[in-house]
Amino acid sequence: MNSVVSFPEKKHVDPLANLKQQIQNRFGVSLCEYAGYGNNGKRSPEVQSKIERAMKKETLKMASKLLNTVDH
Repeated sequence: MNSVVSFPEKKHVDPLANLKQQIQNRFGVSLCEYAGYGNNGKRSPEVQSKIERAMKKETLKMASKLLNTVDH
């Protein structure tokens, strides 16, 4: 007689929670701040500054990795 092997249950994926976490980790602001909720759809200067700083940091990190691979 053959035995039945059950597959493990898939982990529930919540795309919105995943998006919230990615924005928080990448830019250091909440999804609401990122989208400009409560501010007539516009980001506050402080939030925009945080996003720009995070993007500059990310760009410099990627550029330095690229330069390190070219030098060797």
